Amino acid sequence: MIIVKIEGGLGNQLFQYALGRHLAIKHKTCLKFDISEFDNKKHLVVRTFELPKFKVNIDIARQEDINRAQNHSPKGRLMEWIYGLFSNEVKIKKEPVYNFAPAVLKYPDNIYLIGYWQSEKYFEGIEKTLRMDLKFSNELSAEQKKLHDKINDCNAVSMHVRRGDFVYNPNDPHTICSVDYYKNAVEVISKKIKNPVFFVFSDGIEWTKKNIDIPYEHYYVSGNEAWVDLKLMSSCKHNIIANSSFSWWGAYLNNYKQKVVICPAVWYKENNDFLVSDLIPEKWNRLLN
Repeated sequence: MIIVKIEGGLGNQLFQYALGRHLAIKHKTCLKFDISEFDNKKHLVVRTFELPKFKVNIDIARQEDINRAQNHSPKGRLMEWIYGLFSNEVKIKKEPVYNFAPAVLKYPDNIYLIGYWQSEKYFEGIEKTLRMDLKFSNELSAEQKKLHDKINDCNAVSMHVRRGDFVYNPNDPHTICSVDYYKNAVEVISKKIKNPVFFVFSDGIEWTKKNIDIPYEHYYVSGNEAWVDLKLMSSCKHNIIANSSFSWWGAYLNNYKQKVVICPAVWYKENNDFLVSDLIPEKWNRLLN
């Protein structure tokens, strides 16, 4: 049994799911989710469990399994290794470093994963399975379908402008992408593809309208549930993303073979070179932000 602690927004939940799914496949065992974090009312940003929006098998972990992990996991690497040899109890495995850690893919069965696991290297080899799992289970509304059709009928480029908690939470570790980043990204995209049409997604849409000039045909998208925006983003042929796991997945789930993805070179306020080395896929284009 693999238990994954699910927390954060939709993008974070997808990274957590992807690693759990990989290990469950490897060990031919079941994958369960601890969603107790969504009962915590103290968070600055209210999140919900988003994985039911996809065609994934939802199996919620029993509280007794979670308690067993929390009560029986030993302290220290040596004790953890010795314990793993002689016990079938569920053991807690916390994310050891922010970068990709190859040892994680060697974790045994019967573990409880806590972390964000933000690297595609944690699920290399099961991409086809993930794309099957992460098909959307809900239908778009009539208006959303019209927008989806428009996206499919042109050389669509999604642009994600992340504001929200990045701006008003002083403790948020993320940098904020500058106006120049988006201006440069539009310029790079326009040189690589013909007749781009931009679809702008943002949790600060009015700020975006006032501050980011797009000298091409463009549309603003707002007021949707997160899964709807993710579906629309991933339906675009090309993507300009923010330093956000949400738009990361919008670009990753984009199936267009000739896609161009523009992403920020800097994601965090500190230790950036260390933190993003395994986060950004090699084929994506990095721009200073």
